Amino acid sequence: MEHYTTITRNINKIDGNNKLIDALVYAYIKARMNYSTYISEVTEKEIAAKLNTPLRTIVSCVSRLKKNRLLISKVDENAVIDKGYKTYNKYHIAKENDNYYFIYNSLFKANIGIDNNTDACKVKGLLLLIKSVCLKETNKYISSKPYKGSINRTELANLIGLDNKTLNKYLEIAIEAKQIKLIDNGLLILNKSIVPDFVEAEQSNTSKPIYTKIFHLIYYWCITNNIVPPNRNDTIIKKNGKVYRTNELLSRIAGKYSITKEDIQELITKYGIEYIKANIDKFPILNSYIPYVLNKRITNKPNEISLEYITKALNIDASFTSNETNEVWTL
Repeated sequence: MEHYTTITRNINKIDGNNKLIDALVYAYIKARMNYSTYISEVTEKEIAAKLNTPLRTIVSCVSRLKKNRLLISKVDENAVIDKGYKTYNKYHIAKENDNYYFIYNSLFKANIGIDNNTDACKVKGLLLLIKSVCLKETNKYISSKPYKGSINRTELANLIGLDNKTLNKYLEIAIEAKQIKLIDNGLLILNKSIVPDFVEAEQSNTSKPIYTKIFHLIYYWCITNNIVPPNRNDTIIKKNGKVYRTNELLSRIAGKYSITKEDIQELITKYGIEYIKANIDKFPILNSYIPYVLNKRITNKPNEISLEYITKALNIDASFTSNETNEVWTL
């Protein structure tokens, strides 16, 4: 399972004139955190190396971040390791409560199609800031006061604490690099390291990670085919300290198309992709793999799609009677 990190939505409260780089640096520090202690131990040299950013820039970023108590509650500075050859800061990360989103750690090393590394890092920082104001459990930002049916850039700049000039510059770079797509009244983050909803633990006995895996297959099939993906729209109930979820449409889709990306990867490892392509009829399992089925069923690609649309395309009965029990799972 790919490593992931939770990021506080307070990331948009970062101050300073290099906010985009600061946001990415904070996310990397958070990614190195021990979730049992909420402490991150990392050197500034490591951060500079991993983000391919000059050390002096990282030192300046860290100096600013240490003062932001919404993000870092305390810093123990210059603890010595390796016989004095290296020093690191011990960052006590401020707890997020429920106010966070998920990213995959691949964000830090991913090539996002921007040659200038400083611009690439700033676009990644912009994605982190925009995600903090997206609709809950989506990668969509929708303006509350759209401008002529499109995104209100001034409104977005105010929400994430950037000046209009900076936002416009890096938003255009992000769009050109296919990291962001403009949609009606807003935008959609396309970067696959920014998780649209959440990540579920594989070892959980009470959750239903298969539903999330199937939703992600649908979601990224949409992104690959230049379709605005559906919102997940779980019904969420909090009771006795637990979060209960139900999603009738997703449970019906997952019940019929339950083959995951991991299952397909096992097939590829065993037989090889070329053999599978040449002998497709020998692998009926593919008929339960939803991206494969969607490619066959939805030949005329719409601009936008919903789970209701998908159930119809897959001939799944989405009706729900009072005699049925809609499955509930917990996180």
